[in-house]
Amino acid sequence: MDANYYFLSIKDSDFDIFFKTLTKNQQREFVWWFVYEPGKPKSDINLYINKQDNRAFFIDFVRLCPLYKHKLSVGLMFKMLEFAKFNYFEPKDYSYVEDRQIKLFYSLKNNPIARKICKDLCYEKIQKAQKNSGVFLKVLIALESEDNLQEAINLCHRALRLDLDEATKNSFLKLLQRLESKAPTQS
Repeated sequence: MDANYYFLSIKDSDFDIFFKTLTKNQQREFVWWFVYEPGKPKSDINLYINKQDNRAFFIDFVRLCPLYKHKLSVGLMFKMLEFAKFNYFEPKDYSYVEDRQIKLFYSLKNNPIARKICKDLCYEKIQKAQKNSGVFLKVLIALESEDNLQEAINLCHRALRLDLDEATKNSFLKLLQRLESKAPTQS
């Protein structure tokens, strides 16, 4: 294997394209965790790279991604999840992958890159006008923790304009009141 961690022959053409989009560090990281599989004897190396179809690997990665949250970089996980979503899932199943992404990156909210990715993914779901109050709440919590109160207040108003059930609506009303009491008064 040469210094840039690229393989002379990758049989899965979709994976070949994906691998070329990775930075050198991400290629190195991918090879370490998924090609050489730490702890495996060198004589028993399983190269995902040389498989004809990596569909099962990427579908499993979506399902098991929380296991890698403290092993892989946020950037590599995001690229792998996006690749899996658009190459191995039907459009009707995108929301499953998006929900897994949001849950994963929200759990890493102390990492500024993960927080930004989570926020962007939540905004995308909100733009699709989904009535998922959990998505709104995750974005609101992130905005509040960043002291971005005005944006949180605006998002709260947007959530209230949706046709939410009464209990959810009351939760957003209480949150809105709390945010408005914390927001600096404008003079």
